[in-house]
Amino acid sequence: SILKDNRNYLWEISDYAPTEEVYGAVKGEINWKRSHYRFRDPRLAISKDAVNSIPSTKNLKQSTGIVGVLDKALTNEATGGGESEPFALLGLIGENNPNADRNRFPAPRPTFFHQACITSENDEEGNEFRVQSFSVDGPNRLLTLSTGSLISDAVPSMQLVDLRIYGDFVDHYAVVVDEVTFDGVLVTAQSLKKFTGTAERPIVAVFDTGLTGGLLIRDFWDVMQRKMIEINKNPITDTEDKSDTIHCFQSVSLSIKQSTTPQGSLHIEGNPQVTATSSSTSACEIASSLEISPHLFYIDPIDLDWFDDDLSAPYVIILGQAFLSRHNLNVDMIKRRASFSE
Repeated sequence: SILKDNRNYLWEISDYAPTEEVYGAVKGEINWKRSHYRFRDPRLAISKDAVNSIPSTKNLKQSTGIVGVLDKALTNEATGGGESEPFALLGLIGENNPNADRNRFPAPRPTFFHQACITSENDEEGNEFRVQSFSVDGPNRLLTLSTGSLISDAVPSMQLVDLRIYGDFVDHYAVVVDEVTFDGVLVTAQSLKKFTGTAERPIVAVFDTGLTGGLLIRDFWDVMQRKMIEINKNPITDTEDKSDTIHCFQSVSLSIKQSTTPQGSLHIEGNPQVTATSSSTSACEIASSLEISPHLFYIDPIDLDWFDDDLSAPYVIILGQAFLSRHNLNVDMIKRRASFSE
């Protein structure tokens, strides 16, 4: 736990100013506080280097770190109204973008993985090791951290792509999608290029364990609304004004190439920066629907300012617990690989 004893939350003011953040589709404020972390596993700790690099934490206990405390609006969105303010989240992002546009994004705050380390109980020298990979076991609600890779080289896996080249402020866990099927309508980057008459933009899925359903970045949402309405796929409102017609998505499935070899790259036309493994051996299928996850599934639009140029950036779909809760998601942050399995 980070957080509280029987009476009070155990955080103090830090030198980091509050930031405006978007969680789900809600905008609010996060206050960055000093907090005393306490872990069930004694091998997990806040590193000495992290403690000493955080303003106002000199000479404090090793387990003191920085945590983001959500305001009322973000707390309500994150918990479904199940918790009262203040509320803190443990984020699983590993790296930020030191070159992000500071007119849009504040200076980076310490991530949990920048602060956390794994130690050995029998190591008298106190050596600390960086977390290399993590596993989120959805069915068993279990988070595992490791100093090595949790993905075998012999197991087909997905190549993570770096969206920071487009201006993203952190290194989201993203993979290039070959095909997406919305309510039986299959789309690819190439088919969307033909449909819109614009330059080809890759389709990218981002894994977000803190999200409930699914989100489409606004450009992707607008294109898919046009496409679904043109083929008259079950709009939830239908007026004479076509601009008021909205399609309610009932199901989504994605196909993503996997490979046993992380080397090599596949360049996408017009977007040489986004790469995926070239020697695919299988496809990873990720799906959800109202039928499969009636209490979790939804697809909504979201207005994100992740990218410097929205016209050339990827079409992004963000996958939350409606897609993840029945599976295991493994991420190797160093080798930039992910695997997804039941």
